[in-house]
Amino acid sequence: SARLLPAGPQPLLLRKAAAFMTRILSVMGVLPGPSDTLGLGGEGGAASDAAGASYLDAFATFRDEVRGLSKAKVPHSELLACCDHVRDDTLPQLGVRLEDRPDGKAVWKLDDPAVLAAERAERQAAAAEAARRKLANALDKKVKELEKLQKLAALPSERDALADRYSAFDGSVEPTHDKDGQLLQGKVRAYKQD
Repeated sequence: SARLLPAGPQPLLLRKAAAFMTRILSVMGVLPGPSDTLGLGGEGGAASDAAGASYLDAFATFRDEVRGLSKAKVPHSELLACCDHVRDDTLPQLGVRLEDRPDGKAVWKLDDPAVLAAERAERQAAAAEAARRKLANALDKKVKELEKLQKLAALPSERDALADRYSAFDGSVEPTHDKDGQLLQGKVRAYKQD
């Protein structure tokens, strides 16, 4: 004869299954370290509740920002900036690394907030150095332009440059007499004698 199992939940069986799953997740590295407690909390109680509350607070703040920006009908670039702020500032403080993938989807990983802060500081220093190099290059370009203009400004005036070939000029720097003092012929404009 077959043995019949009770129809309701079996607490002992559920506890053993939960202990097995917790142990497997711990072995696979999903849960930090070996855990004798059941479930995903590891530390349990108030500590995991506080950690969960900080994640939920971050999500609620992000949601409020996105809703506000959407209602204000801001450009998409501002919405993306809001997403970048969560990825770069908010989540690292909570120990979450959010990485963008080429397919447009993101993957998250838990990490030490101090490590994430150090990496962020390195990225900011590299960006500042790149901005400094860009400004230095722009300054060098402007200095070269200034030197070129200073050389042009040091050139003699048109009259001085033509003085070896012409002896007299009208008001608009058009030569009127050659170097020997002879009136130039064939000019388009009429020359008036005083």
